[in-house]
Amino acid sequence: MILHNTKEGEYSENVEILEKIIECDTIVNKYERYMKRLSYCTEDYKAWNYLKKKFLEDQNVILSQDFSKLSQRQVKDDFIKSQLNCTVKALGFNPKSYEAWYHRYFIIKNNLNLEEKDLLLLLIKLDKRNLHCWNYINKLYSNFDFIPKDVSNYSYLHYARGFAPLSCIFTDLKNQGMWFYYAKLREEELLEKEFYIRKYKEEICVIFREPFEGSLKMQDKTFSNMPILCLTLPLCNFEHVFVNDKIFKMKKFMHNEKYFKEIEELEENCIFNKIFNLDLKWELESKGNKYLENIKNDKYEIYIY
Repeated sequence: MILHNTKEGEYSENVEILEKIIECDTIVNKYERYMKRLSYCTEDYKAWNYLKKKFLEDQNVILSQDFSKLSQRQVKDDFIKSQLNCTVKALGFNPKSYEAWYHRYFIIKNNLNLEEKDLLLLLIKLDKRNLHCWNYINKLYSNFDFIPKDVSNYSYLHYARGFAPLSCIFTDLKNQGMWFYYAKLREEELLEKEFYIRKYKEEICVIFREPFEGSLKMQDKTFSNMPILCLTLPLCNFEHVFVNDKIFKMKKFMHNEKYFKEIEELEENCIFNKIFNLDLKWELESKGNKYLENIKNDKYEIYIY
């Protein structure tokens, strides 16, 4: 078992595992030796590669044998099952084994009629943040409809998507994870365009989707810059912005503004509403991470073209 914050040699099972690996190496049959060894040594690339090679070779052998179709199917199923069982044992020992997850995906990808959802539901239940399991689901199914909604789980939010975060925010205004998720989605929406502008009391910030290089002109002032993602300028009229001689007419971004006003009426002191609805500019205090106590009442507005 792989444990975090445990030094090598401190865990008594280390000796037992080593003895089992040594015992595995005495098995004469190469295939059986690797199958057993991978239960304890999950990142043995040579062993996994041998299993893949054996899998592809035996698939062809089975198909070429003079079996009845039923017998041929049974032999093939038994062989596939043995390799899948090997990955189950490996993941039971180390749920975050890159090689075990990839080998399982390799087997399933070559046998699309196999179903994995029950196993994946169990593994997600045991470890909701298992990155390897989420990646596996994403590659195999590309949708997460069979996974129970869990808006408090950042992994679920990152992969599943497809639902309105505002509905979850209204359910629990203090769910910080959902506020982060909403802010992330809105920033992605804003950066679908080449740039957008934040207007503060005394300055403006031009936020670019990709590093910008060239000239930017507004109110008869021209600014030339090296590649940059954020350009801070003195407050000026930016109704019309010229970017490399291309003109953009800016307008105020009003997305979901009414909902944040409703939240303010429901709970005036909801700190997440003040931060994540993009109405405030806030800074970290240099002597400590007390940003909630050091919010500046410097409202800004967002403008897009």
